[in-house]
Amino acid sequence: MIAIGLIGFGCNAAYDAAKDAWYFLNPVLALCTGCLIGYRRKGRSFGDGFVIAGGFVATYHIVNVLLNLKELSISQEALRDSAGAGYFAPLLAFLIVVYAGRNQEILGWLGQKRWLLKTIQMLAIVSIGLSFSRTIYVCTLMCLLANVAFKSREGRYVALIPLLFVVVMIVASQVGPFASSSRTLLSSFDELTPSKAAVTSSDVYERWRGLEAERAMATYESGSPLQLVVGHGFGKLIDLGFSVQIGEGIYHAIPIIHNGYCYVLVKTGIVGVILFGTFVIAIYRAGRQMGIHAISSAKVYGALLKSVSIILASSMAVVTGMYNKSALVPVMVLLGCLASRYRPYGQKSSIGNRSRGSPRSAQTH
Repeated sequence: MIAIGLIGFGCNAAYDAAKDAWYFLNPVLALCTGCLIGYRRKGRSFGDGFVIAGGFVATYHIVNVLLNLKELSISQEALRDSAGAGYFAPLLAFLIVVYAGRNQEILGWLGQKRWLLKTIQMLAIVSIGLSFSRTIYVCTLMCLLANVAFKSREGRYVALIPLLFVVVMIVASQVGPFASSSRTLLSSFDELTPSKAAVTSSDVYERWRGLEAERAMATYESGSPLQLVVGHGFGKLIDLGFSVQIGEGIYHAIPIIHNGYCYVLVKTGIVGVILFGTFVIAIYRAGRQMGIHAISSAKVYGALLKSVSIILASSMAVVTGMYNKSALVPVMVLLGCLASRYRPYGQKSSIGNRSRGSPRSAQTH
């Protein structure tokens, strides 16, 4: 996809093309970093690092929300602007603990600290709830539903907590300072659906992502037959058809939008979208293959691979997915670590070898 996009340097502004190149290169670098971490820790756990990091991020987010709680009297959007719109690191920490239980091959020393695992798990759940992020809510539910048959001694019932939490938040949204969230949740599809409606100040606020997507599709369709296949290349700006204030500037054309599928379509054409879809499906299939291993750690890796594919596919439609500047960096790093441990069912694998009779495993298990 990067190779396809590079054609943009020949026909679009170099600065804009360089920015797009960085957006496409960013997930590759994160993936390679994860692979390096996984290979350097071969035979050792890496899940503990993600869980601890997720706990720190969740704590930071919760503290920020508490410090800015007065903004909730204005709206949830004001609170999210001040305290942050949620993070994927706590979600990853929660999923790892749910799937791994106290598996020391996944969690290392952390698997022996049940109180710490429970504390981080609860912090992650609270952070997920306080994110007021439809993207994170949907990713959480879909990841758990995709692995609904997954069983771990510690995570069997805890998986129901975020389901209950989201239900409580939706009910609470009908009253008091949470009232705006019900309208936000119900209008999600209207906001995301490409729209050619007349642009008013209200439309720009309420249907911004749909307007972006519609303009992106118009930009894509304006290309030649070749550009419909391979896109307009890096640096192609999406003409909004109107001027809008973004931050402190006023723009008539933008380089990137929230809908990652439309973004990839403009830059790399239908070929790029097919390649991305193939990539996500391959991750999910790899997770299913790992899930049929008899070794418990392989089942955990499989569940995490399936969850990563769901997060990538879901977030792509709302926050540009892995092409977001920073939001999904921890997800791509985790994917790299998981890739380093991937073994198709039936192949010899080092997964679980440490727990089979070695002196070291006898001491730790």
